[in-house]
Amino acid sequence: MMWSLYKKLLEGIPEDSPVITSVRPGLWTMVTTAQGTAGVAMFLRQGECPETDAIRNAVGHPLRQAAELVTSWNFLEAAVGMAAINAWYNTPQNAKNMGWQESDPETDIFEQYLPELEGKKVAVIGRFPRLDTVVAPRCTLSVLERDPGPGDLPDSACEYILPGQDFVFITGSAFANKTMPRLLELSKNARVILTGPSVPLADCLFEHAECLASSVVFHPEVLSNHEDAGIPPNRFHHSSRFVLVRR
Repeated sequence: MMWSLYKKLLEGIPEDSPVITSVRPGLWTMVTTAQGTAGVAMFLRQGECPETDAIRNAVGHPLRQAAELVTSWNFLEAAVGMAAINAWYNTPQNAKNMGWQESDPETDIFEQYLPELEGKKVAVIGRFPRLDTVVAPRCTLSVLERDPGPGDLPDSACEYILPGQDFVFITGSAFANKTMPRLLELSKNARVILTGPSVPLADCLFEHAECLASSVVFHPEVLSNHEDAGIPPNRFHHSSRFVLVRR
């Protein structure tokens, strides 16, 4: 599967895609277009990933061109590529066409799945808030993290843990760091949910997951004014919304 997943996402973006009007690199990288759409993606720093000419020169070029940066091994470039992909897929109109369900930004995806998780084996890729208090009491929970904290497993445990799970929740940041294809392959026997603002609302992902829980930016100009990069975009309810689509 490896590169084929990225190829499918890129093939869905036409060559004459909208022109990019701004790129804001950072923890929450954002790309906006002349059509007023915007996409975000998380940049997880792993080693030195300086801003490059490819990022600085993206403005004024078609979205498809920047989206191709998702295959870069400079993870800041890859985050820009992922944000560009989301600027195409994560639009209000596309979300509505897919039968979106808008959710309360204070109710996360884990709470919505909680009744189904009872007594199950559940793995979460990424340390999300309130897992220990909300999810762990209801199931056998394993949290895998690249930089593990107390109670977490290292991400290399995925080879041993994921094949035996009932549910697997995967952070969208796994697209940019290139671990998503392998995580999906290991989770093929589980019910898979892709979650986080980095997840594109793309139909091709339903080949691997039953639910896409992401963000749609409605007011890029509002979101761009927020400098607190530690707050996920979906928490700014007046600028973007938490959206989930299930199949």
